[in-house]
Amino acid sequence: DFAGYNALPAANGFEALSVINNHKVDLIITDITMPGKDGIELMTEIRSTHSMQGIPIIVFSAAPQHDVMERAFKAGANQFIIKPASMEHLLILIEQQLIKL
Repeated sequence: DFAGYNALPAANGFEALSVINNHKVDLIITDITMPGKDGIELMTEIRSTHSMQGIPIIVFSAAPQHDVMERAFKAGANQFIIKPASMEHLLILIEQQLIKL
């Protein structure tokens, strides 16, 4: 559990897709830099799959460059938070996205 939420971890984009395909997921938190399939590729695949299109995505990344953030939003991110960030800030963004559901 993460702050009362049931968190399903994944080590990379391939594992994340497996988790998303095998569980009901209400929200995705991803980084940009991951082995195998990176966060941009993951979001692009999620947004191109009809059954996953409506899942909110928060990018939690140490890559604050404007072009990286722009690519993330174009790939389907709903929010982008730069590491390091407080857990309180992350929880606020999570709650904002879940309220929209």
